[in-house]
Amino acid sequence: MGLGGCQQKSSEQVVADTSANSTDTDKSVDKVKLKNTQNNAITQSTTINYDTPSWGGGDVKRIALSDTDAIFSVLGKPKDIDENSLDFDSSPATKYRHMANDEPYLDIVDSANYFEIDWYYANPNDSDSEKKTSISHAKKAYLLARHVMGDQGGNLVKQMLSGQTIKDKDVSGVKVALAKCQFYSCMLVLDKRNSSSSK
Repeated sequence: MGLGGCQQKSSEQVVADTSANSTDTDKSVDKVKLKNTQNNAITQSTTINYDTPSWGGGDVKRIALSDTDAIFSVLGKPKDIDENSLDFDSSPATKYRHMANDEPYLDIVDSANYFEIDWYYANPNDSDSEKKTSISHAKKAYLLARHVMGDQGGNLVKQMLSGQTIKDKDVSGVKVALAKCQFYSCMLVLDKRNSSSSK
């Protein structure tokens, strides 16, 4: 028998192999469909809710951006201080990190001209722990904004969390250079020059 004859399969073998391949393909397709269904269910059921009405209202004591003790009473004591950081305008600044390196960040960046609060902006596909931490950061930013800019400051953070970007706007006597939440990051940058809260 020649080599070609040795490689030939019977009609029964061909049918069996085809059936097996078809079954394997069906299983793979089913797995992909199941995974997509699970991912869609997770995304739909874990939309992040920033319940700002429950975060407090009414009168609050105004805080000056130069009063770090008062600021840390709202945000908590920083875990690390980097005195060789850069601000919004790439000028020398001090960064106060309030979270460990492996945790969703919450930072204060303070320089001669700017005061900036940055925090991790969670995605619906993040873990429950990451989303919970992100919401906690947003609440702290909201509370601090109210202490610095009053109710208008709280409204500013609400706008950020809803996807709005605010630039070069005066909010209750404070110049907002930039306020936005996008691509896993929220940043609220206040221009300390000519701002009443910087004194």
